[in-house]
Amino acid sequence: MAARDNSPDCIVAAMDAGRHAPRVATTEHNVGESAALQAWLQLVLQVGATARTVRRQLAGQIASSELSEQEFLVLWLCDDAGVAHRGQGELAEAVGVSPAQMSGLVERLRTRDLLKFERCGNDRRRQVWQLTSAGESLLADVCQLLASPGGKLHGSLNTAELEQLRQLLDQWLPTAQSTPDQGGPSSCAA
Repeated sequence: MAARDNSPDCIVAAMDAGRHAPRVATTEHNVGESAALQAWLQLVLQVGATARTVRRQLAGQIASSELSEQEFLVLWLCDDAGVAHRGQGELAEAVGVSPAQMSGLVERLRTRDLLKFERCGNDRRRQVWQLTSAGESLLADVCQLLASPGGKLHGSLNTAELEQLRQLLDQWLPTAQSTPDQGGPSSCAA
């Protein structure tokens, strides 16, 4: 039996070799599965990168409103008549932040008199968030800015193509419901 070389150089070389080895072993029976997995993982990366880029674009477009992109999305979601009475948990999930981060977001918006909370009728412990008149006014102004010719956020996709993309994403991940939990039509959908 040959002795193993456990020297630091040999360990680093073995680790480096493992880093460059394919993650998914391919054999004749799983080549199709491997290709599907590779395509799925590439799409996961592309969707993540695209989401970050689009959110940066949104943040840049609304910077003059003194709202962060997350604050704007909270206001927009609270204005969504299709899903009234959103609690902090629903808002956190839809915006993609932790419940603790959402707590800070809604508190900042409440302090600025853009949001107000009400107690839910059935569960008095539950707070639901609604826009104040100042919040409605600011949201309308920002939406008008986004709808202006200089406010292009969606690249070269038209409205029908954007809807098709949304439907494909819903079909791809049926558990990640983009409507109504993550926002449907609101006053911005002019």
